[in-house]
Amino acid sequence: MNIAIIHTRLFCIDGVSLEALKWIEAYERLGHKVFLIAGHYDEEPNYANLNVPEIDYSHEKIKEIKDLAFKQEINDDEKKELLSKIRKMANFLKPKIKKFIEENKIDVLSVENAFSIPINLPLGVALKEIVEETGIKTICRHHDYAWERVAYTRVNNVPAIVDEYFPPDLPNIRHISINKSGKRGLKRKRGLISKVFYNAFDFTSVKEANPNTSKVRKFLGVADNELLFLQPTRIVKRKKIERTIKLISEVQKKVDKKCVLVVTGTPLFPKGKYLRELKELTEELNVKVIFGMNKLDIERDGDNCIMDDAYLAADMITFPSSREGFGDPVFEACMYKKPLFVNRYRVLREILKQNDFDFISIFKEILPETVDRTVEVLTDSSVRTKIVEHNYKIAKENFSINALVEKLRKVIESF
Repeated sequence: MNIAIIHTRLFCIDGVSLEALKWIEAYERLGHKVFLIAGHYDEEPNYANLNVPEIDYSHEKIKEIKDLAFKQEINDDEKKELLSKIRKMANFLKPKIKKFIEENKIDVLSVENAFSIPINLPLGVALKEIVEETGIKTICRHHDYAWERVAYTRVNNVPAIVDEYFPPDLPNIRHISINKSGKRGLKRKRGLISKVFYNAFDFTSVKEANPNTSKVRKFLGVADNELLFLQPTRIVKRKKIERTIKLISEVQKKVDKKCVLVVTGTPLFPKGKYLRELKELTEELNVKVIFGMNKLDIERDGDNCIMDDAYLAADMITFPSSREGFGDPVFEACMYKKPLFVNRYRVLREILKQNDFDFISIFKEILPETVDRTVEVLTDSSVRTKIVEHNYKIAKENFSINALVEKLRKVIESF
């Protein structure tokens, strides 16, 4: 069949975009042809695609609508004007998406988070109407929901739209939650049944270290004799990058080598307060931090540096996030056989109850034993080898992409 994956952004270095790549592979393994619909691509994909800038959540007009809807209370006249803006933009997006679906004879829509959080209100409205009017088979993967985000619950000037469209209740939609709490929330809040698909990982894709592995250090500005801590996240407050900076500050007091933190993603607000605070903290604690700002590519094209190279070159992966729908870096650390420093956010606690991973984990606070354990793992190769091999085995058994392929097969056959 022809399957179109739609997300506000694709082929970018963010969790949802990277996860979408795995579903592309799974669909292709099942023999389907993949098409893409998005508002922004960091890299031009080798797939037939539709690129409409207004699908991107960061488009100026979309951000304006989102701010009006969720930043502060507005009066009735302003609400009418807001609804008019949403309707006008939905009417702009709808025929473009519908035309692409018709021209490419799309059989299945695979929607990544566009029905989950109202980050692009007009897109949700347009998509729901398309799905309803055409009856097209639709698989919705929900990474997180509006009721899980304070940004959409503190103020909500469009409750009727959020309730009807995020996510919609239609017979031709199959809902996928990425954790059990999401499944429970969807049933409780919307009365909708979903299946739980934890994120999956292709363990066969990991290559051995190669010339690019050493080159990536120079590319990022990390010396060969420095310990590389890699935080593969965007620069967003909930990623708690300051926790990693504080850990490194303590660790480098106890090791012979200089420690460097590389944060790979872009800041949500390039001129915002959080980035300024992080830079001030690095100076105060004398920690070298390199903000990669999407310097790393997603796919290999000649001798360019990609995320794989950074993972292979890293001495430790860090992911002290306060909240995640899932948390791919946790399992990528396992896959690349790297030790992991992580905060026990809710979904991770759910996973750890079922799987005996050996992580350097905290619950919000960095304790002296956290620092000591980190130093031990970084300086004792036998300890490090033991824990990364242990984590690799568990992750491969329970979170491989092969399991995802079979799950998707059953979902498609359920229509």
